Amino acid sequence: MDMNGFKKTFFLTLSEAGCYSSLVDLEYFSNLLASNNYHQVDEASRADLILVSTCIAMQETEDASVHTIGTIVKVKKTDAQLIVCGCMAQTHKNKLSTLFPDQVAGFYGPRETDAFIERFNLKPISPGAVFFDQQIDVLNPRTRSRKIVFSATKKIKCLVSFFSKQAGSRIERVLKTTQIYAPHSYVIRVAKGCAGSCTYCIIKHARGAIVSRPVAEVVREVMQALQRGYTHFVLVADDFASYGVDIGTDYPTLLRHIFAVNRSLSVSLCHVNPSRFMAKLNDFLEMVQPGRIVNIEYTVQHGSNQILTRMKRNHTIEAYIESIRAIHAVDPDITIKSHLLVGFPGESTTEFQANMRLLDRIYFDKLGIFKYSDRPGTPASTFDNKVSYAVKVWRQVRLQVKHSMKQAWYLLIGIQSLKA
Repeated sequence: MDMNGFKKTFFLTLSEAGCYSSLVDLEYFSNLLASNNYHQVDEASRADLILVSTCIAMQETEDASVHTIGTIVKVKKTDAQLIVCGCMAQTHKNKLSTLFPDQVAGFYGPRETDAFIERFNLKPISPGAVFFDQQIDVLNPRTRSRKIVFSATKKIKCLVSFFSKQAGSRIERVLKTTQIYAPHSYVIRVAKGCAGSCTYCIIKHARGAIVSRPVAEVVREVMQALQRGYTHFVLVADDFASYGVDIGTDYPTLLRHIFAVNRSLSVSLCHVNPSRFMAKLNDFLEMVQPGRIVNIEYTVQHGSNQILTRMKRNHTIEAYIESIRAIHAVDPDITIKSHLLVGFPGESTTEFQANMRLLDRIYFDKLGIFKYSDRPGTPASTFDNKVSYAVKVWRQVRLQVKHSMKQAWYLLIGIQSLKA
């Protein structure tokens, strides 16, 4: 306790609501501080210690991070300590120091947790004790609202199912893509860092090479969470399909051990690299049983093989499509989330049309469509033939409209209308 006999208070927030790695990082900080006699509050203006998790993936998320920090600076108590963490804190310390001189008490990136613990003289907590009382709804207003929307949609699904089981099942499919917001879902990190070398991505610069948690350690945490009533597990990694390459194992082995714990549990997989996933696809398919795998975030990034080559994604569109068909041949109820990037340097009209055609060939249950932006230090930032911002916006809108129309058609009619 402090000198007055009261616990110090802390506040956490995400600059972007959607990065599962940041969610897990903040859950760790929440449990770490709570175990060191801090009390969490839901308003920055009431906190003695404030942590803002930042994102550097795109220019838009970088701008959002700067805006969030600026907002916190205006509302925090004079003597409150503001800490910036997340990927931007790892890669852009100098920029942030210039923007917020004497206003930020420290910068701690994803690889600097130990330095944070030492700075505030905290007692470390073991990995198996990190996420027992998950409260992701308090980390960000948008995250909290998404949890509310999930609950409301679940109630609508129950009402609709009373009149039409088919319509109810279509709504249930949509809910599967947002399973992280379900009350019984447990978010668990299985690895951090990346084994890839994508030319556009700065995340590896911030989070480093892949570091996998031992299978036994992950399984132990799953068992402990099951005892607390959790039944669905969101397996988070920056590069899930590369799990185990650093410790002599692989992701099918991890899944087999998790499924052996309890026959009724289910999982969702986050940030799955297609080329590495397909390398072990047969092993994965052998363990798939209906209901075990709920959702796969299977990031394709582009519909053109030429663009994928320049991105160093190491998979082809044809192989990607065939892998999804193979997955759905075993369990058609597994939902697929993905990302598409528009405006990659040199992206021609023909190459963009490949993105449009991809939506004719695959039904994505959820799709994030993002505009490419140069990231400092990445190979793609040096490529010629940049696409103008206006063209990127127009291409993003066209894809979003097409995907939204396909989703609406599915919800209303129940037909995904795919082409061979």
